[in-house]
Amino acid sequence: MASLLTSTEIASVTGSIGDSFDTFKKEIVVYKEPVKTVADLNVSFLYGYDTEYKESNYTYTAVSGVYNGLVISNSSVATDDFIDEAKIEIPDNEIRIKVEKDARDFIRNGMKTERIVIGNKDYYMNGADKKVSILTKDYYVFKLTDQI
Repeated sequence: MASLLTSTEIASVTGSIGDSFDTFKKEIVVYKEPVKTVADLNVSFLYGYDTEYKESNYTYTAVSGVYNGLVISNSSVATDDFIDEAKIEIPDNEIRIKVEKDARDFIRNGMKTERIVIGNKDYYMNGADKKVSILTKDYYVFKLTDQI
């Protein structure tokens, strides 16, 4: 199928988009549910007989990842005129983050994502992600809220 852009032009545009992402990105820390591991299990007695019950001891291992992303909030939108014309409403307690595939995979897969920290402030997932493709470059947008 024919394309309006050559592969060189596509590479140039997607490179510029990547440079823009790198320029305005912020650090995003994703915290997952901790991994629960049995540390000590008392098996020195037979179940069903009079013996002392000893609870198992568990250790919890924190699971987190540090990624980069763009943060879109009310304060990052240039003017209210644009919001009115586009009929966009972003509640005060809601933000959007745009991340690359590695961050999206970490957020969506494995243990449940408990919270996402951006600039020392906790945010929580508010729905599924949305894929945004620009030529050959893919990003994923998540809605977050500062309330559970």
